[in-house]
Amino acid sequence: GDSGGPLVCNNIVVGVVSRGDSEDPLQVFGKVADSSAFIDKVIRDTYTRP
Repeated sequence: GDSGGPLVCNNIVVGVVSRGDSEDPLQVFGKVADSSAFIDKVIRDTYTRP
């Protein structure tokens, strides 16, 4: 499905598909800004700079 796909506005990811269906025009997105602390922590804890 489309889960995890981006919602982009002015070349900035502002949302991530939480629920989507090609048969249903209703799409549900999670707001990236609301999860930015979590995303930053996962990136810091998972990836190291060369």
